[in-house]
Amino acid sequence: MNKFFAVLLFVLLFVTSAYGQGISFNSNDKLISNRTSYNVFAHKQPNLAGTFSVEFDFLIRQKETFGYIFTINDIDEQDVLSLIYVYNDSIPELRFNLDGKKNLFTIKLSNTEVELKSRIKCSILFDIKDKKIVLKVNNQQFETAYNVLNPIQKPKLTFGKTNHSVDVPAFSLYDLKIKSKKNNIYFFFNESEGNIVYDAKGEIFGHVDNPIWLINDSFHWKLKQVLHYDDVAAISFNKDEQQLIFTTKDSIGFFNLFTEVFKQVPSVNKLPVPMRLGMSIVDKKQRRLFVYELNDIANNNPTIASLHLDSLKWTSHTTKQFDQQRHHHNSWFDSTKNRLYIFGGFGNYKFTNSIDYFDVESNEWQHQSFNGVIITPRFFSGMLQYNENEIIIFGGVGNESGDQSLGKEYYKDCYKINLSTNVITELWKFDTHPDFVSSRNMIISEDSSSFYTFNYKEYIPNSYLQLYNYSIEDGIAKAYGDSISIISERIRTNANLYLNKSTNELFCVLQEFELSGANVIKIYSINFPPVTANQLTVINSKSRSAYFYVLIVVLLLVFAIYIFYTRNLRKRKVYQKEISDLNTYSVNNVKEIYKNNSISLFGNFKVIDLRGKDISYLFSPKIKQLLLILLLKTEEETGITSEYIYNVLWPDKERANAKNIKNVTLNQLRKILSDLDGIEIIFDRASFRLITTNSVSIDFWDFRYYLNNFNDNPEESLNFLHTIICKGSFLKEIDLEHFDKEKQLLEDRLISTLENVLDEYYKSNSHSNVILATNILLSVDPVNETAIVFKACTYKKLKMLDEAKKAYNSFLVEYAKAYKENFSKTFSEILSQEPGKSL
Repeated sequence: MNKFFAVLLFVLLFVTSAYGQGISFNSNDKLISNRTSYNVFAHKQPNLAGTFSVEFDFLIRQKETFGYIFTINDIDEQDVLSLIYVYNDSIPELRFNLDGKKNLFTIKLSNTEVELKSRIKCSILFDIKDKKIVLKVNNQQFETAYNVLNPIQKPKLTFGKTNHSVDVPAFSLYDLKIKSKKNNIYFFFNESEGNIVYDAKGEIFGHVDNPIWLINDSFHWKLKQVLHYDDVAAISFNKDEQQLIFTTKDSIGFFNLFTEVFKQVPSVNKLPVPMRLGMSIVDKKQRRLFVYELNDIANNNPTIASLHLDSLKWTSHTTKQFDQQRHHHNSWFDSTKNRLYIFGGFGNYKFTNSIDYFDVESNEWQHQSFNGVIITPRFFSGMLQYNENEIIIFGGVGNESGDQSLGKEYYKDCYKINLSTNVITELWKFDTHPDFVSSRNMIISEDSSSFYTFNYKEYIPNSYLQLYNYSIEDGIAKAYGDSISIISERIRTNANLYLNKSTNELFCVLQEFELSGANVIKIYSINFPPVTANQLTVINSKSRSAYFYVLIVVLLLVFAIYIFYTRNLRKRKVYQKEISDLNTYSVNNVKEIYKNNSISLFGNFKVIDLRGKDISYLFSPKIKQLLLILLLKTEEETGITSEYIYNVLWPDKERANAKNIKNVTLNQLRKILSDLDGIEIIFDRASFRLITTNSVSIDFWDFRYYLNNFNDNPEESLNFLHTIICKGSFLKEIDLEHFDKEKQLLEDRLISTLENVLDEYYKSNSHSNVILATNILLSVDPVNETAIVFKACTYKKLKMLDEAKKAYNSFLVEYAKAYKENFSKTFSEILSQEPGKSL
């Protein structure tokens, strides 16, 4: 009960303290009607009699842009003051004008701060006492006389487009503050949707048209670039120049995190290291890029080489390699000692916890011993260079012995490695979290008290990356942002996390490998610091006092909610158990079990004789196709003629030849079927057909029976259909155009039947039936949007968001395969839909 109170209070209070965000303005590249206009006091007009100031931060998104940052005037006055951004003769400027009459002063900005998208601090003071206006832009200050009969008291303050000024520069606005003797009004722009703007107290003040709420860019990952390589490419990060570097055997690619432009240039000479894993790291002090391999290189080939980032010339360092491969190890470069360090890894069926370093001066590998706590052998750990002398290692997969044959354990622990004292300290350890691995590198928080990393389940081929923040002190974790799908089929696949401090953006670099070594690199970004799903929802209460009144009322209802909550929790746990049981018997994971005396056309073609022996190997392609024709037509009570058989199986043969082959094939089929009970081929009224009894089981006939009679007993039919289709799709192994129509008709009938009952199941909370039906639908139609919406929303009802994300990410992969493009709806949008409505 106390825990429930604490959680409720935390949720209610937390949303009022979300990190300040911003508004991005649609600019001149949009139609006038789609440009952004923000009227600060559209709904509530303050009286700022006397001296007051306007303060805000902004950044210019495109250097060569033009337009109004803001205009301000008194609601009863005609004269308007304006601040305009101009790119003039290769120099970015701000011009403060008495609009339409004269320029009061011009502020020159540096090209660097605009190109780096740095925030610019701006404040304007209307000093009534000394009769002056003071404008400050970063460290520059300007003054002008403010000799007017009627100074501004009731300001009309508009950012972006106005009724008379339609030019809007490409800029973003942050942390707006209006201060006077009687009023202090703050706007942090934590809204995620709509046109109403609230102040920090939750009061409605402003109205904005066509806003881009930046808090959404702190939650949703944006795909920036996709690169395709036929051979292994190495990924590294040049922190000083904020460049991602992609190295191949004969070229170097640079992705600039400021301009988001990719450029590829040839190296002076060919990379001498044959890449297997594609490991690389930057020595920022010497401006060198190291590429290295630890194992699986032909003797006498270089294993470490460096590229000078100015000359783009490769230099070999050594041909020595380790006895063991080190998949998913961690690495860092000590520029002071000129050493490349590596920790952990997996290869040759062994995990390791060894810490080794390559001394660039001597070109030798050395082992480094440490005192203190022993980190168990592992790979797939996360690594953070906490400061010059300390490294943080998080999580991983391995075991105490290092022997893979003894199984593996997923670690949820954290260690600090001190490189000056050579001591390892354990920070914390948990055993209760789900199994996951970490991205290679991690990012420190702004206050250095926590770190960000990706968690993902590498043992699931169609998995997803979820950003988490962990406290360095005690390991308390929280999920941030939306997820990113990842195909983790190959051990070389990896995820990397980088931070651009200048633009406050996190970058995810995802590298997905194919068996051949070909790989796809995807670059995503999200604004930093990211936000949680809860922070996307802002409490839009009328005032702070009203908010706390609501809080008190809610607390009075807590006891009733608690009773309702606990009662429904029990019910939900029952449902979750049912769903978990279903997932262990899912379409993809079910162990095929076949009856004696049966014929199976779903999944792998299978014929089991009366004694339980698998005799499928006896069926040549033509014998198998002949059996299928008989099964399909006998169910229709028509049978097949000899002419029909010729046309389907031997259309190119002469009739005499086809007849001989047909007779031989029929005799072979009759002989095989004699090992089963209750099935035989007869020739009746010029047609061949099958005669069967109930002793033989034919899954296709059973499936069609339950589908045709679905409405007589929906629940029994649904379970039976699910059991059959868990073996795989209908005629999975059969590649003959003649059967495509039968297959399509069956699947169309199945989809129509199940889509018609989904809404009823969902509304009546028949959760197991929804999951059964959507499992079937997605097995026959992997891109069925109706099915994924019902499935994800059902998991959401049951508080099983991990399962919902898993289903959604599998759907994304199938959609991309089918349509060669990305699915348009995010995970959040899917969960926000109301199943059964127009999709």
